[in-house]
This record gives sequence, C-alpha cells and structure tokens, in this order.
Amino acid sequence: MFYIFFLQKNFFLNLMKVTRIISVCNLYVTPSLYLCFRPSTVYFSRSYK
Repeated sequence: MFYIFFLQKNFFLNLMKVTRIISVCNLYVTPSLYLCFRPSTVYFSRSYK
C-alpha cells in the first residue's frame, strides 16, 4: 500500500514538474511565435485589401 502511495506521490511530483516546464515554455514560445506570425498576417491583410 505504501509503495503505491509512493508511486502516486512521485507521479504527481513529476506531473507538477512537467506542467511547470510546459508553462515556462509557453511563456517563451508564444511571444516568439506571435512575433513571427504577426508581421506576416499584417502583410497578408494589407495585400488582400
């Protein structure tokens, strides 16, 4: 029983680590993606008009 609890605890700790890493990655990746795609969308919207 204790072993299962230990595994669950480990699993939750790993899950927390993974979610933290993902959130940090989102903080860095999303603005850079936005900066990459934003000029192109502006360009396309201007060229369509």
